[in-house]
Amino acid sequence: MNLEGNGIESWDELAGFKHLKDFTHLIVNKNKIREIYYKPGFRGLKYLSFDDNLIESWKTFDALNEFDRRIEEIRCNGNPITTDLDTENKRCKQIAISRIESLRKYNGTKIEEHERKDFELFYMKICYEVYLKEVLVVKDEKDRKVESIDDPEMAAYMAEFHPRFYEFVHKFGSPLDMVNLKSEGKNIGSHAAKVELCNEVEGINGKKLTKKLIL
Repeated sequence: MNLEGNGIESWDELAGFKHLKDFTHLIVNKNKIREIYYKPGFRGLKYLSFDDNLIESWKTFDALNEFDRRIEEIRCNGNPITTDLDTENKRCKQIAISRIESLRKYNGTKIEEHERKDFELFYMKICYEVYLKEVLVVKDEKDRKVESIDDPEMAAYMAEFHPRFYEFVHKFGSPLDMVNLKSEGKNIGSHAAKVELCNEVEGINGKKLTKKLIL
């Protein structure tokens, strides 16, 4: 069904279609939708194109992960969340794919299995990094760490903003040993944070090597 350019402002305006049988494709490009959220229904929907709308929150992508049919393909170009100049949003492809488990194609491009794995691992580390740097409240920078992956405050944050985080922890292991924040600078004014993303790889002789990416 193609509803492009119909002045649609709310996902609620599409509620009447959610019980249609064999409803597999929906195009709502060039409308004014600000958020897509989960509601029971749309059981046949596997393709959703919402290019050139007003989507500005990652919650839309989390909601698409909850759809009954499990969305397989999306197109989302031209939304604020994908065009914002913020550093995080430059990684939109990795973040969007990681948030929607069932996705097979993103903006017309097939998602390879190895690519998804890399994106999900990267996203898990970024979730933890952002929590450490921007959410965790400490009196002293040396205390900017989490002792347990089950820390209740972090768990509450992840449940709200990164619902798949603990799925990735189960899949790839805890990021607590993968991400290290190192403080630099002689005073508060010159303080900066350096982030190391660490991965173990197997060398030519079978020896375990550690790769570090400094952000």
